[in-house]
Amino acid sequence: MDPFELKKNLLDLSHTENLQYYNTAVIVLFTYFVGIIIAVMTRQIQLNNYSQIGMLIFVSVPAILIPVILIKKHFKKMKQIKKEIQGLIN
Repeated sequence: MDPFELKKNLLDLSHTENLQYYNTAVIVLFTYFVGIIIAVMTRQIQLNNYSQIGMLIFVSVPAILIPVILIKKHFKKMKQIKKEIQGLIN
């Protein structure tokens, strides 16, 4: 196997790995939002109860922030890998 194909295959594997992390973070974020919506609709979370809203915000900030940061990180990596693959092909 020549070095060109080897490098391209390694970049493809890295891209696939980042894509899996990206998709997992999107699914976690979507699932969290669906759970919150269901909890509000079934009145397990009372919107007029300030202590529940405070706890919801306390839990939601890291639960939303971590997947968003991971999504941005892996999206940037995927763009970089695509540019590297295009550079190899051209």
